[in-house]
Amino acid sequence: MTNQAPLGPSSSRWRWLVPLLVIGVALYYAIGMAVSQRIDDDLSYAPDPAALKESRTVAMAAGLLFREIDQHGWVANDPFFRATWMLDNMPNFQLGIVAGVETFTEGLSNGHNPGNTSNLGLAQGLLKYSGTVWMFEPSKSWSPTISSEKQYRSAARYLLRFNTQMASAGKSIEETVPLVPLLHHLITGLTLVVEDQERQIHLGRRRLFDVHADEAFYENKGKIYAYTLLLTALGRDHANVLAERGLDKDWQEMVDALGKAARLRPLVIANGTPERGLLPNHLVTQGFYVLEGIALAKDLLETLNK
Repeated sequence: MTNQAPLGPSSSRWRWLVPLLVIGVALYYAIGMAVSQRIDDDLSYAPDPAALKESRTVAMAAGLLFREIDQHGWVANDPFFRATWMLDNMPNFQLGIVAGVETFTEGLSNGHNPGNTSNLGLAQGLLKYSGTVWMFEPSKSWSPTISSEKQYRSAARYLLRFNTQMASAGKSIEETVPLVPLLHHLITGLTLVVEDQERQIHLGRRRLFDVHADEAFYENKGKIYAYTLLLTALGRDHANVLAERGLDKDWQEMVDALGKAARLRPLVIANGTPERGLLPNHLVTQGFYVLEGIALAKDLLETLNK
């Protein structure tokens, strides 16, 4: 019978080091995620334009980008060695905000003459950049590349330049942010949100638990939040016109309906089958308020077009 040699001091240390390392890594991600998670759906957020004659709506679009990048930190492209890599809801919310701002910028660009679109065109192009690109993108090249937040920060600066350009040229708010075309374009964006919700609801019926429901919910939440704040700012830009037409209360009612969807934050996102009633369906609830907002927006658009 062979006797085993006793474990030496070095072996004993390694035996304790492995579980300690596992616990340390787990704590790093858990604490880092808890500290970094920030889904800022504050409906009172309202960055002031740089000058009185500048548009609040354009300032809002740029402000949302700067806030998510510089104040909260862009997490959708974080690499694996950062604790925020494990986050799910916050990156989808941020991606939704950028998508909402990009839709607004597209509508703004469509409503202007070519001479005014240089800054807008640059901003719109940058906002189409993928939100998940870090300093490197191995799938394309091992060379350093431009990160998502750098592109979006540049887009925000171009939006502010456009705002200053229009004010310096003596352009009115109506010329800078035309009410009817922008309202029409944002209605289209909200309609696409509802279509995304319906698509995810349909996909969820094939599964007992829809593990992608929270991703769809929070990306849509980011879009709805951006649209809500942009429409709030657009209403302030055109407060005189809306008051003269007796539409100021109707505008606020539309914003309030969308705000209910933007503020939804269930503890767990469920995509239950609506007709069975065993599980709630938060995508349906979110869509209900968006559809209410769309209906009110269409009524406003019809009245404004008369």
